[in-house]
Amino acid sequence: MNDAAKRPPVRLSDVARAAGCSAATVSRVLNAPETVNRDARLRVEAAVRELGYTRNGAARALRSRRSQTIGVILPTLKQPIYADFIGTLQDRLARQNYALIVTTSDYSLDRELFQARLLVERGIDGLVLIGHTHRPELMDLLRAQELPFLTTYTFETGAGHPMVGFDNAAAMARVVDHLFALGHRRFAMLAGSRTNNDRVEQRIAGAVAALAERGLVLPPERIVEEAFTIEGGRRGVARLLDGARPGERPTALLCTSDVLAYGVLVECRARRVDVPGELSVVGYDSLQSSAHMLPALTSMEIPAEEMARGAAAFLLARLAGQAHPERVEVVPRLVVRDTSAPPPDAGGR
Repeated sequence: MNDAAKRPPVRLSDVARAAGCSAATVSRVLNAPETVNRDARLRVEAAVRELGYTRNGAARALRSRRSQTIGVILPTLKQPIYADFIGTLQDRLARQNYALIVTTSDYSLDRELFQARLLVERGIDGLVLIGHTHRPELMDLLRAQELPFLTTYTFETGAGHPMVGFDNAAAMARVVDHLFALGHRRFAMLAGSRTNNDRVEQRIAGAVAALAERGLVLPPERIVEEAFTIEGGRRGVARLLDGARPGERPTALLCTSDVLAYGVLVECRARRVDVPGELSVVGYDSLQSSAHMLPALTSMEIPAEEMARGAAAFLLARLAGQAHPERVEVVPRLVVRDTSAPPPDAGGR
């Protein structure tokens, strides 16, 4: 047996002795460093590094009945739309010494419920969910455990639980407004799968309703669902272009994600379809790369960081026993770039 294996674990009192302060001061440095003067904090931090001290998370959780962890269940890690959200959420929680555990459901409600049960069994202090479509058993579990939770990326007035999000239907209606004002009358839509994805469902519904208000119909054959990939975008626009009768090709294409729109731009370039001369394309997310596409993509910008800050603020306030608004609506912003313009024939239908 080597020396490291024989060495007893470093205790809080060992750190206090090495730093020349009390165990209470060491505890404050570890849990609320902003409350300790700089000299004492630096001595404690140096002693922690020198002795290799690590906190016993299990014991601390038993004493405080807190694990200092927050869970979040994403639909997928394959899409870049969640990167800024997760990064900001993690940063805000870390400022209060909370860690973030990220899991995925792969758009399966059963898997989401399974992941939630695992997180609850491991003692998370709060949970962040995406969207409003979940198994009833999941909501029952969270309420029975009295676990603070909220939903994000959607905002519904009739929902009876905390949320920080936005109205997907209204956001897509604003895209329709933009294109209609440019003169477009022949619309099509390229969407991800609606299965267990209320965000896509709401975006499609928003487009259909906005067009109906203007006396236009978005027929089912002009709503194509594909995988949320560049390849899916290419396949989707190919189906729309190849399936249109002569003179009836859409002049405006609404995409429910930027990644799909990227595929559209690639396919249109391969087919020598001019964007936006022949086809205006609008994405949804306004990813950082969208401004650097050729042409730069017009897109609905999702306030992911604002949602993350709101989600963190709600959970931290709830865990501290403080009041905080349970329903916060954020507003997406349409970023007009180079892929939207008047149609070739502004009067054509």
